[in-house]
Amino acid sequence: MKRIIIAAALVTVALTWAASAAPSSPTMTLAISPNPPKVGADEVIIRLTDARNRAVEGARITVATSMPSMSMGGPSAVARPQGNGRYVAEVKLAYATLWRIAVTAHFGEDVVRRSLDVSVRH
Repeated sequence: MKRIIIAAALVTVALTWAASAAPSSPTMTLAISPNPPKVGADEVIIRLTDARNRAVEGARITVATSMPSMSMGGPSAVARPQGNGRYVAEVKLAYATLWRIAVTAHFGEDVVRRSLDVSVRH
């Protein structure tokens, strides 16, 4: 009986340690609206979740745009929180060309970066 109790205690300690050692880095997904994007105001939609797929609130998210073919930067924006781990930033893309949208999220000690290439049309 003592061996069973000791084994159960060790399993409990191991599971508790594994849960606390789980990675906490957020995951970011990006989308754009409208899709495909058009010249003018477009929305970059960001979804931020933790390692357990729970919504991350309170992040500071910036969006920068560039035209890779011309080595030129474009407009930048700060994303607004919408709730449930969703953030939205409006960018005004002035030309019909390929744009790179680079998003950086700061959450506590974590920094997550993602980019999305989109072809903007008239």
